Amino acid sequence: MKLDSEVVPAPHVVSVIPHIRLSGESYLPLLIEPPEPPTALRVKDVTKNSLTLGWDAPYDKEGITGYTVERRHVDDDNWERVTRLPGQVTSHHIRGLPDGESFYFRVSAENSAGSSKPTELKTPVELKGRKEKPSAILNAPEVIEIGPKYAELSWQPPESDGGSPLTGYFLERIDISGFSWLPVNKQPIMDTHYRVENLYEELQYQFRVRAANKEGLGEPSPATDPFYCQLEAPKFSKEIEDTSVLEGHEAKFTCEVTGLPRPEVTWYKNFREVFSGRHFKISSDGNVHMMVVKDLEEGETLYIECHAKNRCGSVTTRAKLDVLVPAKIIDLPDRYLDGLSICKGDTIMLRVPFRGKPNPEVTWSVDKETIEAGRGTDITTTARHTSLMIYDSDRSDDGIYTVTVKNKHGSDTANIPIKIVDRPQPPSGKPSIISFNKFSVKVAWNEPEDDGGSPVTGYIIEKCDLQTGVWRRALTSKHPQCTVECLEEHKEYKFRILSENFIGISQPGEESDAVVTRDQAPELDYDELYDAKLQGNYCECRQNEGEEIHHL
Repeated sequence: MKLDSEVVPAPHVVSVIPHIRLSGESYLPLLIEPPEPPTALRVKDVTKNSLTLGWDAPYDKEGITGYTVERRHVDDDNWERVTRLPGQVTSHHIRGLPDGESFYFRVSAENSAGSSKPTELKTPVELKGRKEKPSAILNAPEVIEIGPKYAELSWQPPESDGGSPLTGYFLERIDISGFSWLPVNKQPIMDTHYRVENLYEELQYQFRVRAANKEGLGEPSPATDPFYCQLEAPKFSKEIEDTSVLEGHEAKFTCEVTGLPRPEVTWYKNFREVFSGRHFKISSDGNVHMMVVKDLEEGETLYIECHAKNRCGSVTTRAKLDVLVPAKIIDLPDRYLDGLSICKGDTIMLRVPFRGKPNPEVTWSVDKETIEAGRGTDITTTARHTSLMIYDSDRSDDGIYTVTVKNKHGSDTANIPIKIVDRPQPPSGKPSIISFNKFSVKVAWNEPEDDGGSPVTGYIIEKCDLQTGVWRRALTSKHPQCTVECLEEHKEYKFRILSENFIGISQPGEESDAVVTRDQAPELDYDELYDAKLQGNYCECRQNEGEEIHHL
């Protein structure tokens, strides 16, 4: 028989079945998960080159689309697929196996969401022609019900029937001495459960079971725990306990309950009964019961209950589940990250939301110096946000403001640049008179030493007629020089400059020197005017004493 190559199990996914009617005309998707593994995997009809595998469907078998059967040689670690079967088939006869070899087998269930974990035979199957007795049943019989004079037992089939069909099962009970086992039934039991009658309430009982075929009785199963045929109200020998887990993780609650008949166990979250599904996984193993809570959300506090009930009474155990959250800053406005500009004298107001459980510790700092609440500064912190307020801000409040949130599960930090802006200072120094004429004066000046934290957008030039002493606006300029025109001739003027930015206008700067509007005298270079060739007539002064000397 040709076997397929190794199969990689399907990933654990959640499938969506559309159009499930809930109420009225609305339709909502139904979310499902991969199935539970098959149960009671067993082998029968073993020959030297064939065998038959059988199994039981998972507890919740609805939606099962198929089963995958795989094998592994006893000396190999790789699994090979044997076949894939429809969901209604729970057995398969395998032919063409190598003579005398030994193999492990496993089976996985499938639905639209993926594959279950595989159920695997505990021992390898040896292919041989001769028939043998059945293998031992691996688990002790389960006491599913007890009455005043009876006990009802259930068990799983053996993994191997020894190559010969099973003819039935035989129960045994321990005698009063506790050293020997006595048969319960003379005729084979054809099913995997049986009601033992005519028992005594005051005696203690233990049972075990053997499988039989034509070759004889197999080895006995483990024995049940000792019990009396007396009704017993449920009792928790181990209760669920308070627990805390991080969001995104699973929380597991385990308890152990006894009682006769076996109690029915139900689970509750926040006083509402829950079942296995997308958010919960409920399982039992004998007296041990477990619930796993999945998809835990931020900061939840859940109240979990486990309720056990039989005909004799009921009992409940309770616990609290805290969902812990690492400290993290959330929903920080983009404008905070880009930086804020605050006018001098206004109030700095910062509000930062965060999350975390337990509540985080919050610290504020500016340029790595911790900010403490005090005069002019207010810090308010709640379970969801922190606020910083600085009243009557000044240029010294410029800097990178840092908020840090921290708890024992994590920390987070945000930096918020803040610039305090004000009106600029006036230009430094006196304006300079570059040139003038009868009707205009050209003036230049220095830029201000401090622009107030906002770029200078322009300058205002004022003039003063010294005859009136009144300052008037002359013009504006975007550059640190300009020409003031339309002045009166032969007037004496002074000038001063004011800086301007988006916040406002500075105080006036220093006054310039006074200047009179007139045409400037030409500048003469007397060296250029000198002519060495020009000569006059010789004159004897003594001869002309007392006479007027005329220029030639």
